[in-house]
Amino acid sequence: MTEEKARKLRLIYATALGVFTVIVGALFIMQTLRIYGMGDKPFSREIVAEKLSQIAIPVFYGLRR
Repeated sequence: MTEEKARKLRLIYATALGVFTVIVGALFIMQTLRIYGMGDKPFSREIVAEKLSQIAIPVFYGLRR
């Protein structure tokens, strides 16, 4: 593999990882706002587990890589 090809591959990988990180961050923020908007005692273990389990697949997929 040439140095130019390796550099392009690293750039693509870094860009994809950055986009994925922004998406997961946005998902966490959205779920936190939904939990907060639930009203009385919103941050109980059950509610947080329910809401975060909805975004578990993209988060765990990213952690595996």
